[in-house]
Amino acid sequence: DYSNGSCPALLLEPSRTNLITQSEYFSNAFSFTNSSVVYNDIISPENLLNAAKYIATGTSFNWASRIILTQTNEKYALSIFGKKGDTNVLCFTYYDAGIGQDIYFNYDLENGVILNAPTSSPAYVDASITDFGNGWYRCAAIINSQSGGTNSFFQFNLGTNRISPAANSYIYVWGAQLEQDATYETSYIPTYGVSQTRLRDAIDYNIIEPLSNSQGTLLINLNSQLNTLFSFAFLLNNDGATYVRVDNVSNNRLRVLVRLNSVFPFSQTINGGFTAGQDFKVILRYNENKVDLFVDGEKKIDGAGTWLLPSLNTLTWNARGTETKQLLVFPTALTDSECIGLTTI
Repeated sequence: DYSNGSCPALLLEPSRTNLITQSEYFSNAFSFTNSSVVYNDIISPENLLNAAKYIATGTSFNWASRIILTQTNEKYALSIFGKKGDTNVLCFTYYDAGIGQDIYFNYDLENGVILNAPTSSPAYVDASITDFGNGWYRCAAIINSQSGGTNSFFQFNLGTNRISPAANSYIYVWGAQLEQDATYETSYIPTYGVSQTRLRDAIDYNIIEPLSNSQGTLLINLNSQLNTLFSFAFLLNNDGATYVRVDNVSNNRLRVLVRLNSVFPFSQTINGGFTAGQDFKVILRYNENKVDLFVDGEKKIDGAGTWLLPSLNTLTWNARGTETKQLLVFPTALTDSECIGLTTI
């Protein structure tokens, strides 16, 4: 993932489904009122001539609307790519049957900022706008449904609170996405007639040479794009019954597990204290009967036991809501000072 222009990182995402069945040719997925679309009118973010011009045909309310099947207290991520036309405001409208009102998210496609969001609504969770270059921005809204059923809908619109500033005003749109059980939007999943699912990203790497003398040190450098709403896990093992594992559990906590022949001789959980959008570094150090955890220059877990770990030869890694910037395996147990130095941000 080179999206932020710095050192490349692995973008590992969870399994998600785009519930919009036509993400680029909207006529079969949305109903239009006081609006129309012209397809294949401009170059899209994927550098193809397949983005649409969305036109408000009058000066009243305009929309491309889709009814959605919601679950009570379920989070949904709405997103679409937009580009300025002869006007610059793209709007998301969400109607929640549980509160009986429309809420509006307004995005400035000229300056790349959120003009306003319904932060006082119980349905509001988050909103974002991301620059994708060449005048394109990905606009996203996270909502929490207050009721279940088919009485809620969302729309994309032109103009503040879906009111066009002039007849035949237009913007450009591409790549609509609706994700269920989503606390943030993931990368674009195109659809062409049916919903599509992207499988979970994970790394499973076999270490050719087993780590010597049943000891080793594993370092991971991550950026927690979300705060408590991210997860990761890495483990070293030689079969499904024996491993050393670090993962994060609910409420922003880190856990270290030792499993030996299907028995757990050691488990300890600590508060993570991660901040959204910031880097953090974690080291897991282990030998035959000891595991230690270092986080951002501090020793957080000092665990000893009577177990005897064998040589471990497989590294498994998966994550969501993070950028993986560095993953290192050392075949020896580094010293405390080395671990502190390597994890200091």
